[in-house]
Amino acid sequence: MSNRKQSGQTNSPTPDQPGWTVARPIVSCFEFHRQLPGSESVGGVTLLIEPRQDSPSIVFVVGLPDDLKAEWGWASEIVRDTVNEVIDKGLDGQKPVVGLTVTLMDLYIHLIDSRPHAFRKATERALLGGFKAVGLVEWRSALAAE
Repeated sequence: MSNRKQSGQTNSPTPDQPGWTVARPIVSCFEFHRQLPGSESVGGVTLLIEPRQDSPSIVFVVGLPDDLKAEWGWASEIVRDTVNEVIDKGLDGQKPVVGLTVTLMDLYIHLIDSRPHAFRKATERALLGGFKAVGLVEWRSALAAE
């Protein structure tokens, strides 16, 4: 299984507005289900979120098996784009998140009812849930601890 790495563009933290990163690695999962009359929207993700001590950049890795990558590549692109959007907003819009490696480890799919919107929501909630579960630390502080 080969991994595809993609770097996100981030601004370096400044003294006035420091960057934040996760306190420790975490695996975060979320499944999104919305049932409406006549349709259903289903999608889920499993993400490994790890701090990077060497750089404030964000790296996105597709760690899916080749058969999932081939059939569900469009979903991994949505996950990547959503990761970048959430990182740009930061946690609660006040803490810009930097210095992460986010690996897409698995997708929860439904052959008929998986929708792009469901993967967007699942990714957003998995990331924010992971940030809240382990907490964020100032990126420079994380470097000094090493």
